[in-house]
Amino acid sequence: MRLKFILCHPCIGLVLLASLLSPAFAQLSSNREQKDLFFETTGTLRETIHANRSWGERDTAANGAHSSVNIEWDKNHTGSWFIEQQRDAFDIIAIGLAFHDTTVVDRGIRVLEWGFRQQNPDGSFSCQDAFHSTSFFLEAAAHSLILLRTDPMGEPFAPRLNAIQKKLALTAQWMTRPDIEAAGKARNRPFTHRRFLVGAALGEASVVLKDRQLQQKSEEYIREGLALQLPNGVNPEKDGFDSNYQAVGLSYALRYYRLVATPELQSEMKPHLENGVRWLSSRVQPDGTISSAGNTRSGGEEKNRDGTPKGVNYTWAVRTFADWALMSGNKHDDELARQVWQMWQKVKPA
Repeated sequence: MRLKFILCHPCIGLVLLASLLSPAFAQLSSNREQKDLFFETTGTLRETIHANRSWGERDTAANGAHSSVNIEWDKNHTGSWFIEQQRDAFDIIAIGLAFHDTTVVDRGIRVLEWGFRQQNPDGSFSCQDAFHSTSFFLEAAAHSLILLRTDPMGEPFAPRLNAIQKKLALTAQWMTRPDIEAAGKARNRPFTHRRFLVGAALGEASVVLKDRQLQQKSEEYIREGLALQLPNGVNPEKDGFDSNYQAVGLSYALRYYRLVATPELQSEMKPHLENGVRWLSSRVQPDGTISSAGNTRSGGEEKNRDGTPKGVNYTWAVRTFADWALMSGNKHDDELARQVWQMWQKVKPA
């Protein structure tokens, strides 16, 4: 099965072959983007989160509007919509690359393009909670471009990707405007995971745009998030802990570590990541269930954008454990990721 994958994905064939010869991920490649492509399209993610090539299809309109919220808004542009709903483009694209399916990749790109068609001339989006919602979308767009420009499958889409990059640059500029950033920081203050989200969004955009100043700005957010961690490994959310948002923040932090962080910052981040993952694993029950007891946000206290109660989305924990396992070489965390995924198949909302 792996040999077939190598033939279909020549850009990471050598990387994957190396994985057959050595368990040390650090020896696979010195190229960050290749490592990221490897993580997203092979191994545990290929067998869990990115295993279903039809994922997201029924939630995507022909024009690229994605999710019931944005599709409904797109009918007559009344009511609420959120640019963050288009962030699923990244997973759709990753699935397409994992399966070597250009139809799926095209679907993901259309989701990004619909999002950027809603962009204002200054790079903003006229939706509620704009700074936070935009940070999700910017991160997904930047990460998608990194992935597509690393895999040869992205080459036929180059003109569309270049058009997306121009719009992405405008959005990054808007998010770092002093007045916009100040308001966004004030709104984000109670939520530690948002430091890692914004850091990843700006950091990955800096990789796409080759913008050192933007990278430096992203480091500010990452270091602020690191400083907020409690001694027991909790990254606070609204003056407490939350197993769902712990995983969300760690996932973005791990992504930043791999794609953006300097060696110096990586050394600062690693103890934080280890402590955070340790606390998150303590919330996993023997059967793979993730406890929401005591959560400040995702135990039914808040609602999703579609009005449903927030619960723990296990896919963030799957991604976190799998990523940490690849980084640390700890096989137990990879097994934990798979166990959590198996339980998610039983408990996830219909």
